[in-house]
Amino acid sequence: MFFNNPEQIERLIKNTGFSIFSFPQDFDYLPFIPKHVLPITAATPLIPIESIREIEPIIHIKQDSSITIVVYPAENLSESAMNACLKILETPRQNIHFAFFTHHPQKLLPTIHSRAHHYSLRQSISLEAPPQASPKQLELAKQLIAATPTGLPTIINQITKDKTDSRQKTLEIIDISIQLLYKSYFKTGDKKWLLKLPSFMSAHQAIAANGHIKLQLAAALL
Repeated sequence: MFFNNPEQIERLIKNTGFSIFSFPQDFDYLPFIPKHVLPITAATPLIPIESIREIEPIIHIKQDSSITIVVYPAENLSESAMNACLKILETPRQNIHFAFFTHHPQKLLPTIHSRAHHYSLRQSISLEAPPQASPKQLELAKQLIAATPTGLPTIINQITKDKTDSRQKTLEIIDISIQLLYKSYFKTGDKKWLLKLPSFMSAHQAIAANGHIKLQLAAALL
């Protein structure tokens, strides 16, 4: 769902137990975080699992009044912190509202997305327009998403045939693919797009960690 005015955020949060708010990269959402919330954030690059565990005693107490927990930037949650959030979100609790604020929703786990109500600021071009990429990159990303097991080796060869900085170029194609999958899910609500995300994220992580490009792509996507 798109919203037009950041002033709507507090009302939208109250309508759901768990929501994800996506913003354009250059949009400062901090002034629009509602007052009187319990924030989960971190000055370090990653939000650790300990930040989630600190709020668990509050979550498990019956609340007579509304409590809003805002996580930002949500894309900085460590994987263990995301999994800890999932355990909390498995059992919705009355008067407890979680809201994730993010510039990069595609970096969140598919299982996080499957439990959330999604909202995107309409001035953002991130979900309505294709990713910022060249026509060639977009086409390769689309082919990679649609590739069958028999056709995947051909697509991989096309992606890696340019030996100049092939690792970075491959990572860019995978990142575009992840964005396309997320956009497709957001537009259609079809979870088949979410089911593809873990494989692409795994390939990106392995190749970024200096794994063999062709082997890691094949291992993740076959």
